[in-house]
Amino acid sequence: MTTKFSGVNQSTLVNTANPNRDGTGTISTILTGATTHGTLVQEVVIQALNSTSNGMIRLFIRHSGGSWALIREIMIASVIPSADIPAFSDLAIFDMVLGSTNELGVSTENAEDFMITANGKEILGFS
Repeated sequence: MTTKFSGVNQSTLVNTANPNRDGTGTISTILTGATTHGTLVQEVVIQALNSTSNGMIRLFIRHSGGSWALIREIMIASVIPSADIPAFSDLAIFDMVLGSTNELGVSTENAEDFMITANGKEILGFS
């Protein structure tokens, strides 16, 4: 059996402080599972756009419009970017399938600007 895929990447800017781990507060949707077979999330790229202080990026999942549930925390280091120091960035490896109405969400502990990108593949079908 062969699985048919179509590449997908979605980005969102997050910058509203939310220290909550319980799925409350401001959580931005990065990606919603597409097609009846879902979407394979392969990685999430975290890129700070300015200086950062110690904190967390939190990734959440929400099933069919229910409550957000924490699935991963990524530690953010304090960095002041300059001509020879890059802004903070990290890569979270996944391989998680989002069902057709499930959502991958993100929040930042501190009010700092991050571009968060989810890369993966829409599952088109099987043959």
